[in-house]
Amino acid sequence: MAACADWLYALVPARFPNLKVVLSEGGIGWVPMMYDRIEYSLRHGTGSRNFGEHDPMELARRTFRFTTFSDGRTLALRDQIGVDRIMVETDYPHSDSSWPDTQEKWHRQFEGIPADEVAMMAWKNMSELFQHPVPAEIAADPELF
Repeated sequence: MAACADWLYALVPARFPNLKVVLSEGGIGWVPMMYDRIEYSLRHGTGSRNFGEHDPMELARRTFRFTTFSDGRTLALRDQIGVDRIMVETDYPHSDSSWPDTQEKWHRQFEGIPADEVAMMAWKNMSELFQHPVPAEIAADPELF
């Protein structure tokens, strides 16, 4: 959260409008809290002095992407973060990685989430961001993640 706030308040996203920053190994639980704080500061007049003509929420949503590793509770807030900004992380090969139980873990965490949103978070967002083509047979399978 501190890194994201530092970059945002330093107006890096305003100076580099095409920049995309992926924040990993921090989960997504802090993102709604940061958005709440930005909106609070804007309502109370303190935030607008920092950003001038720029909308900090628009800058944040345009620039930052986030990875989820074990955020079961926060996935319920995915629409507030932006499903198109969330990407799955496995943390392999570290000792706290989800491997070798990655598939089972994600099946549990994604339970009840629509298949199109699961596909976005599991592979589509990464494919688009990193401009990595996906084989047609994978892209055509809505159940695959």
